[in-house]
Amino acid sequence: MNKTRTAAAAALLGLLAACGGGGDVAEYLTEESGAVASAHALQAWGSEVRRLRDDAERAGKRVEHLRDRLARFEARPGAEG
Repeated sequence: MNKTRTAAAAALLGLLAACGGGGDVAEYLTEESGAVASAHALQAWGSEVRRLRDDAERAGKRVEHLRDRLARFEARPGAEG
């Protein structure tokens, strides 16, 4: 066994010991150590990512609209660029 696997095995044994010899490891990882996000936290994060994506798309469309207006304004006769 290489050093990485040995360290991982030792960490797993420590984790199992902390959970009472193999008790609820998932609960320990999500609640106690914070090493794994809960399903609720992942859903909330996903919702936030979708909201930010939608906001960015709207902002991009707004910039595009403003650029079009500026181009039309600059193309008017007598407009100085």
